[in-house]
Formats: sequence, structure tokens, C-alpha cells
Amino acid sequence: MATNSTYNISAIQGNTLLLNLTANSSDGTPINLSGYLVRGRVKYKYSDTGHLLNLNPTITSYVNGNVNLSGNASEISAMPVGVFVYDLEAAEVSGEYVTKFLRGYFSVLPETTT
Repeated sequence: MATNSTYNISAIQGNTLLLNLTANSSDGTPINLSGYLVRGRVKYKYSDTGHLLNLNPTITSYVNGNVNLSGNASEISAMPVGVFVYDLEAAEVSGEYVTKFLRGYFSVLPETTT
């Protein structure tokens, strides 16, 4: 499963974040997530212990590697405007194996209409 792809995400304060993605291996084939849990957070910087947003990743198709990310409008409204970092990792249910499979920048743009 070892892959570490980069994908940048943008969100607008006050909007709901809904993102559907597919976890792919380095050769482009979907990663089978059977037996794994997925987690992901947005932070100011990777070394921070706290987070700005839990991306609430949900596996929608284990075999096809489909994962949904979400954040409700009030969570996104509460985030500061700026560019932050995030990553997603898959962890075996047993806890024996953990791998980061996606990371990148998470941009929060200001809301114009309130």
C-alpha cells in the first residue's frame, strides 16, 4: 500500500466541505482499504499536536479505495484564512500497520457573502 501522493484542497469559509477521492497506489491502481480505518486532520504545520479540522474521512468503497472527506459550514467558518497542511493515513484495524497515503496543502479562502 505504500504511496504518498499530493493533492491540494481549497475551502471557502462558511461553505460545507464535501470531497470524494480515490486512494491510488503509485502505479495508479486503487488501494484496497479492506481491514483499514482512515483518518485525516488539517494542522497549521505537520509537527503540531492539535488540529484545526478533523476531515472526518469515511470509506465508501473498501475495494475501490473510495474515501469521502467532510467539514460542516460552521467548522469551516471557524477556520482562519490561510494555507495549512493536511494528511490522510490508513491504519490496519489491528494497529500493526499505518501509512500516509495522501497529503498536501489545505487553503481556506475568505467568505465574501455573509
